[in-house]
Amino acid sequence: VGTRHCNTQNGEHCLAALVRVEKTEFLTPMFIGEVAHVTAEITYTSEHSLEVQVKVMAENVLTGAKKMTNKAALWYVPCSLQ
Repeated sequence: VGTRHCNTQNGEHCLAALVRVEKTEFLTPMFIGEVAHVTAEITYTSEHSLEVQVKVMAENVLTGAKKMTNKAALWYVPCSLQ
């Protein structure tokens, strides 16, 4: 998500480098056999950094029940490939 956003601003190619894990929450355990669904959303941008909120859901494949297991706030900065 971060690298895609960094490469839409101008013609210079870059990668997003993780520089800070602001917060990580382990809410409930995920068990063997459950499917992990990971979603990421950019929640803040500036000229020099961006924040990404990540959520992890566990799905029980037998019942279809889903529960949130983890949340995190991650900060990225663009790193030039040149």
